[in-house]
Amino acid sequence: MTIKINLLSMIATFVMLMTTMAVKANPVDGILSDCMACHAVSEPSEMTLDERMKRIGPSLFYAGNKYQAIWLEKWLQNPTRLFPAGVYYGEHTVVTDEGDIVLETDLVTHPKLDQQQAQEVTRALFKLKANSEIVADLEVGEIKKVSQRMGSLNFRKFKGCASCHQDAEGDGGVSGPELYTAFERFQLTYLISYMQNPQAWEPKSLMPNQHLKQKDVEKLVGYLKTLSEDKP
Repeated sequence: MTIKINLLSMIATFVMLMTTMAVKANPVDGILSDCMACHAVSEPSEMTLDERMKRIGPSLFYAGNKYQAIWLEKWLQNPTRLFPAGVYYGEHTVVTDEGDIVLETDLVTHPKLDQQQAQEVTRALFKLKANSEIVADLEVGEIKKVSQRMGSLNFRKFKGCASCHQDAEGDGGVSGPELYTAFERFQLTYLISYMQNPQAWEPKSLMPNQHLKQKDVEKLVGYLKTLSEDKP
């Protein structure tokens, strides 16, 4: 009887040890478990448009190829609203003759993390490198700043970006994320390649592919650089 009890005890200890080792070997799932309630942290095999429109937060399965680590760690400790009307604006806006009204009370506020939590989540997110092939061979030259006046004219009038995006807080469209912090928020390779072909990153992206020429992309990115570096 004693031998049987000891054997069972050894088996139980072994199972507990293996479980602990499994968690340590794959810490990403544990750290990001809370994120999964609002974000896709693994690449879905297929996503319908209806599923896309019901999402609460943006996809994170390619976060390691999208965000800048310094910005991400800082933002997680003091999050601001990047999507003025939520990830899918249709759920949180009312259309009027004077423009879209955002239903602020319907929007979810991102929780604040302490410094250690922000560092751990950032490290975990940077292990998510889906779509690496898109930026693997992308050559990026020097991005030159564009004057505020010319950049704003191009952003608002010539390219029509302001119909969906804001290039200043509270000034512009609400159906897309704000872009006045985009240059410090995103990796340059992501920013350029996403402008060139949003659907390459996410087939159900609501961002239209405008088939921009390289020089047009560089002008827009140059304007975003100006917005980031010439803050009042």
